[in-house]
Parts: sequence; structure tokens; C-alpha cells
Amino acid sequence: MYHLGMAKRFINFAEALLVFMDEAPTVDRWHIYDVLINLAKYELQLQDYNECACNRGLTSAEEANIAIIQIAVTKDLKTLGFGVKFNADSRGNAIKLKLPSGKSNSWDGESWVVDW
Repeated sequence: MYHLGMAKRFINFAEALLVFMDEAPTVDRWHIYDVLINLAKYELQLQDYNECACNRGLTSAEEANIAIIQIAVTKDLKTLGFGVKFNADSRGNAIKLKLPSGKSNSWDGESWVVDW
């Protein structure tokens, strides 16, 4: 799997932090930071599972882990007032955000993604 360099990840994280603060101005900034840390972890885990699903299929334990991660992501994003769309295609972002403003930076024109 291709992972971005640390400098690029930091820039993407900072950009996401600014967008999240703009989209959820009443939410504590440290809470937004914590949600972003969790999203980065969950995105990479889901991308790994998507790649495994493409290459060999998933075990029942892996499918259960995906469900647990999706519940955690949905819960975290709900605290910011954001929606979520999950993508099981290994070629794209696994987590796509639905921002309250409708802002989009992805090909579908409906969601916002962070490249971790």
C-alpha cells in the first residue's frame, strides 16, 4: 500500500483541521483534533481491509472489525455534525465525509476526503 510522506500527511492534517473548525465552529478544537487523529487511524485500517478484500477476501473476524470501525467513525463524526459514506473500493479513500456545508473535494462531488 502506498502511504504519503510525513510532511504531506502533516499538511493534509492541518488542512483538515482548518476545514473541520470552519464546519463545526462551536465544537472544542481539541475534540476536533482527537476526531482527526482517530480518523487517520481508522482510514488506514479500512484501506488495509479494502486491499485484503480485493486480493484474498475477508475473514469473518475482519468483517466484524470493519463493522466496529465504521460504528466508531460514525459516532465520532456525529459529534461534529458530519455524515459519513464508506467506500469499500481499495483504489480510493475508505472514509468520505458529508460536511454540513456540502463542500466537496472528491470526484463524486458530494463528499470531502482527507488523504492520509
